[in-house]
Amino acid sequence: AALLHVNESTKTALVECDYNLYYSLSKSGLAIAGLKNETIENWRNLGFDRNSLVADPLFIDPANGDYNLRLDSPAFELGFHPINLRFIGPRVYKTTPRR
Repeated sequence: AALLHVNESTKTALVECDYNLYYSLSKSGLAIAGLKNETIENWRNLGFDRNSLVADPLFIDPANGDYNLRLDSPAFELGFHPINLRFIGPRVYKTTPRR
């Protein structure tokens, strides 16, 4: 399965796509459906993702739900600033019922 899916509309509508960190567990690497040979190199030849990386993001412990980045994560090379994951996603708040 492809990580990215592009078509002629994507190529003309997308103004900028760069400084991303892509990761694929596939042994064949990153695939981009809709491009000749479906490679990141062909995508870059169109002017996109020239500074992006294809690498393991190096999460601390994803198997146990810790998606914080290790200090040696390649995301930091791209200028990523960590966000506090405690405030991301659904949560239950205890509230007092209204009368």
